[in-house]
Amino acid sequence: MKDLEKYLKLLAPYLPYLLGAVAILLALPAIKRFVGAGSRTNQRIEDDTTDVASDMQQETKGEQLTFPQSQYNTIAQQIYEALAYSIVDDNKETAKKLLLKMQNNRDVAELYKEYGARQRYAFGLPTGQKMDLFTTLVDEFDSFLFRSDLREVAKNWKSKGIQ
Repeated sequence: MKDLEKYLKLLAPYLPYLLGAVAILLALPAIKRFVGAGSRTNQRIEDDTTDVASDMQQETKGEQLTFPQSQYNTIAQQIYEALAYSIVDDNKETAKKLLLKMQNNRDVAELYKEYGARQRYAFGLPTGQKMDLFTTLVDEFDSFLFRSDLREVAKNWKSKGIQ
């Protein structure tokens, strides 16, 4: 009995850590289900984005791309980087300038396809679900301060016949 008391006294400072480890092990299946549900949702968003991009490209088959095919990926990446870290720092002006470069529906369809569904971050941590280009733009620009920028892009695209 004295040996048991001796071991318990030795373990006493570590008891909170042991209880925490046991709690984590018990909660692990629920955590895996929660994280798995998020990845399934992200996969669905990616699939939907791919479907929409495919439909947009079918509708714009007759139009020519304004830029070389490879440049749309670069533009999409630049828009993403300009808006991805919006809580810390963003560059909406750069994103707007890149969007204004689009000359026809085919350009927008190709940019949408290349943008895909992307994750945004705050302080290095993923925030929310993945978003396609249009959802990201609305989320970023649809505030009192930047709504006029979104309207300017929409007006510009409309003048070019972009729907």
